[in-house]
Amino acid sequence: MARMGRPKSDNPREYKITVRLTEEEYLNLKRHIAKDNLTIAQVVKQGIGDMLCKDK
Repeated sequence: MARMGRPKSDNPREYKITVRLTEEEYLNLKRHIAKDNLTIAQVVKQGIGDMLCKDK
């Protein structure tokens, strides 16, 4: 019988990070994601991408 479930990713997400925010930082983040219809993960990934682009 064939295995069921999700296929394996070519680029698995192996790393998890945790960030502590002040209430003000968190509320600002929530406002930003609500306004732009994004997730927290999308905003973090965009920020990391922006930082990496600056270094080039």
